[in-house]
Amino acid sequence: MNTNLFKTIMKALCFTFLAVLISYFVIGKLLVYAFNFSTVEASYHLTTYTLLIGLIFIIIFCTILILDKIDSITKKD
Repeated sequence: MNTNLFKTIMKALCFTFLAVLISYFVIGKLLVYAFNFSTVEASYHLTTYTLLIGLIFIIIFCTILILDKIDSITKKD
């Protein structure tokens, strides 16, 4: 595997981890206000919805990063 590609993938994974942590708290607060999640039963749904929404955006972000890096590597050759 190309070293630059490996570094790019590792950066994407690190950004993914940070984005999950940040999105958990940001999206979680937005869902609390939007759907009025305040009871104990709804707290389980809040965690699930927050992680799913965060995962969708993180997958899109990482796919764009990886495809952009692969495109720049192939244009060099």
